[in-house]
Parts: sequence; C-alpha cells; structure tokens
Amino acid sequence: MRSRRLRSAVLGLVLTAWVFGPAGPAQAGDPWYLDVAHHWSLNYVRVMWEEEVTDGWLLSQGTLAMFQPDRAITRAEYAVLLAKAFRLTPGSLPVPYLDIPATLTVYEVKPAFGLISAAYHRGILTEPGAFFLPRHHVPREVAVAYLLAGLGLEPYAFGLSPSEVAMALFPFADHAAVSSRFRPFMAAAIRLGIIRGFEDGTLRPHRLMTRAEAVVVVYRSCILLLRVTPPAFSPDGDGLADATEIFLDVLKNRNATGWNLAITDLQGVVLRTFNPAPATPAAPPASVVWNGANAAGVLLPPGQYFARGWVQDRNRLVHWSVMQPIQLVDYQVRGYVLPAVVRPGQAAGLHVHTSIPAARVWWTGGAQAGEAEARGGRRQWSGLYPVPAHGQDGTYTVEVRASFPSGAIRGTLLAFQVVGDLALMAWVYPVTASPGQRLVVEAIACPTVTQVHAGFSDGHTIALVPGPWRWTGERVLPADLATGLQAVSVTARAPGRERSVQVNFWLEADVREDYAFILTY
Repeated sequence: MRSRRLRSAVLGLVLTAWVFGPAGPAQAGDPWYLDVAHHWSLNYVRVMWEEEVTDGWLLSQGTLAMFQPDRAITRAEYAVLLAKAFRLTPGSLPVPYLDIPATLTVYEVKPAFGLISAAYHRGILTEPGAFFLPRHHVPREVAVAYLLAGLGLEPYAFGLSPSEVAMALFPFADHAAVSSRFRPFMAAAIRLGIIRGFEDGTLRPHRLMTRAEAVVVVYRSCILLLRVTPPAFSPDGDGLADATEIFLDVLKNRNATGWNLAITDLQGVVLRTFNPAPATPAAPPASVVWNGANAAGVLLPPGQYFARGWVQDRNRLVHWSVMQPIQLVDYQVRGYVLPAVVRPGQAAGLHVHTSIPAARVWWTGGAQAGEAEARGGRRQWSGLYPVPAHGQDGTYTVEVRASFPSGAIRGTLLAFQVVGDLALMAWVYPVTASPGQRLVVEAIACPTVTQVHAGFSDGHTIALVPGPWRWTGERVLPADLATGLQAVSVTARAPGRERSVQVNFWLEADVREDYAFILTY
C-alpha cells in the first residue's frame, strides 16, 4: 500500500513537471526537477538549471530529479553552486581541510572535491581552521561572505571604515546579531544592493539559508558578472593606469538580446553609459574601457564610483549585475617636517601622507637618502633625516617620493631650518609700510637663546616673544619716523654671547595727508 502511494506521488510530480516544466533546451546536467513547479523560486531555479548551475538528487537511474528547494543548503552544496556560477573548472589542487577528501560527494553520487578545490583556490571559501564541515548547513551571513569573496568584493568589504559598516547595518533591528567576522561582508552586501533584509526590518544573519534562497542570491549576482581591471586608476596622462577595463561575462545560455553598462556615483546618479542603443538587439561586448569621463567627456573628480550592467535575455527578462566599485584616484603625496627647526647633529622627522596606500616611500636630500616606514594602512609614512654635526645653518630641502601599486610615482618637497649655536634668522613684514601701520618682526633662533630684541633707527627697541618655533614682536610705526629705507637690528642673546642681524623695510609717506590737502584746498 505504501509503495503504491509513493509511486502515485512520484507519478503526480512527473505529470506536474511535464505540464509546468520549462520549455528550455535539453540539458547535459540534471533532468528538470519534479518538485519546483509550484514553488515561489520556480523562475530562478529554471534559469540556473538551464545554465547547468544547479544540482539535485537523481531518481530512477538518473531519469528523474528532485531539487528540495525548502531544505537547508549544506556548505559543500553551496560551494559547488558558487563554483559553477562563477564558471570555475574543477581542480585537483589540495585544500587544507581534513574533512574534504578527494572522494567527497554531494547529492549522494556527484563528485564534489574538484569544484570545492577550485572554489578554495579562487578565494571563495574563507573558512579558517582545519575543518570545513561540508555537511553542516550555511547561515545567511556565511553565505553572503562566500558570495562576496567570489565576486572579488572582499577588498571592498574590508576597506569600509567601522563607521560605514555601522551605518549600513544600523537600520536593521537585529544588526547587533551579526557576527563580528562577517560585519564587513554584510555591510558591503547591503551597500551594493545584494541583500535588502526581510519585510520586518531584520537581517536574520544566523538563519539557515534554504536551497531556493541560495539559488536566488546567486541568480541575482551571477547572471552578468562584471570584473574591473584595475579597480583603481588615475587618468592623469602618465601612461600608467590611465583607464580601466570592465569585462562583461554573461552565462552561456542567456542569448542576450540587449545590454547596457552604467557608471554611477555614491548616490546612484548615472554619469555615463556605454551602449548608445540599448534597445537594439545585440549581445554585450567582452569588455569596455572607461577613461574616467562622464557622458559629456568631462573628467570626473577623484572618488568612489560604481559600474553596474544589465542584459536582456531571449525571454525579455532583464538581469542586473552586482555593482562593482571603481576608485578614481588622484595620486598625491603631502607631508611636513617636525620639528621645523633643528640643530646640527639632530634629526628632522619626516611625516608623509599619500592619497591612497603606497607600495614604498623614500626620500633624498643632499648627500642623505633613506626609506620611510609605513604607518596606518600604508597611507601614513615616517622617516628621519639626520642633520650632520657639521651642517651649515640655513634651509634644507628633502625630496620625498612614493610609488603606488599601479607603478605610478609621485613626489613632493619638504623644507626645514637648521640653526646652530646662536644662529639667528629674522625678517619683517610688510616690507613696504607707512606711518601708523603695524610692522611685525619675526626671528628663528637656536634653543640656547633667552632674549631677542629689535632696535629701530629712531632708538626705539621692542622685545620679541618666543613661540612654538619662532620669536615675534610688533610696532606701530610713528608718524615722525623718516621715510625711505629703514634698518632694523635684531639681536639674540644667550648666556655669555649675543648675535645681531639686520633686516630692512621701506617706509613711505602717509598718502592720507595728500588726500586731506586736496579735499580742503
């Protein structure tokens, strides 16, 4: 009686599959599944089945198949699904997991090692430790991490700042439930529109992903794959990474009849498209080149942009790609020297900042040269310039150069002062003044100096006040001071010694008297 009911159930599924099954081409993979005809995931499973991406359990010596869409997917099944979706060739390289033998199978009879090996060496499987646990089920946060790794978005995920991760996750009621290891992946998937959460405002990161859900997530991400090389470029005309190439990879059976590719900003505003006639039936090209310009040909400012494309298949279904980040880079090197005034025999600290992470930073100055050390993610660098003990007083210039992963090299000049014992440098401004105007006197002196004074031609003297790296004083020029070239004698005093230097300024007559004369004449 029981076997008769089972035969009746299988026969009913066969008839249902025959009536509602897809009218697609015959496949070299599984027969069409008996148990998805009335399932919500029918259209998604059908497309991926036509692409020979899905797998199921074979019945009746392989003439029938079941998909079991509501069953939780295992790690091994999900790894095989991703490997097929990313068009990987089964490999033979070993994997570090002790529970992935070469004889491992999924769906009872299908070999799995080759595809799992390919997925691991592609960087999709990020599971740490010696065990992969292939029969364990996959939580949503783990599934998202594997998917983003396969899409090449792991650097983007880990490049998000803690505040960006928090802002992406915070709108969801259960954001705190996301495991710390997977927070960057979940945040990146939200920012890129790969996941949107449930209707009740939750992410449910620990909920086990069903086989149907896994197919839908992969479907939305892998029908059209975009690959950007290089992901960061600088259109500055130096011949190095002046443009980026965007590769479009469409699953083989989609028979694309239309396509387009857009460059957008962070707000999703379309800045450039690449197909002037998207409604005209045509398959997408293998790649397009972007030079960093918008639709009007104007070069866009440095920053984060995104590439996203779509294809329309023979059934007039539109399939969108996952957004791929592109960084438009302005290679810049900036820096400063601290302290800005040093004595012979001391070292000047060089502090360098690069606009993006650099591969190497080095400096040269006079007979000196050295390498800077990376700080803060290879964007902050520091080094020491040792001033010789016999070094002369004056301004020292150091050329700092940085090389970037693209091969680009940029540089900048840094300057500092070397001041020996009782060395003194002084200046005044403005260099052309008139009576009643405020004249500023500044000086740089060595650390042993305790007093600095400025003496004027009329016998008036002012004391300069020490600051962080210079002495400063000022005087309102009197009306009876003689016009013409004026000399100011600046004197620095240290215990038992003093030194003076002379600076000049030009004093002009007060033109306001002439105006008064004209108005009262």
